Amino acid sequence: MDYSALKIGRYNIVKRIAVGGMAELFHAKVRGLTGLERHVAIKRILPHYAANPEFRKMFKYEARLSQSLKHPNIVQTKDFTELGSTYILEMEFIHGVNLKQLTNRLHEMGE
Repeated sequence: MDYSALKIGRYNIVKRIAVGGMAELFHAKVRGLTGLERHVAIKRILPHYAANPEFRKMFKYEARLSQSLKHPNIVQTKDFTELGSTYILEMEFIHGVNLKQLTNRLHEMGE
């Protein structure tokens, strides 16, 4: 699917990175008030879970927990917002391969 025309709130989607358990993760661009554009990762609770109070509670808990973690080797959470009937977790975007891609490649190499 071409995600280039997809917009979620103020975020222009570049591509979907992953989908799993209760959420999907996107590479997105967002433009600030000064006009500068920055790359971010956004995690959005899946629509079929967004109406479930228990999943909403778990996603909020994850947001609080991730915002409390501060370490150079952990992606930083920048914002958490409610958008209509769903939640958006904004995180810093790190260019490069993800851990799954790296471990798959190492496995292919026999490492």
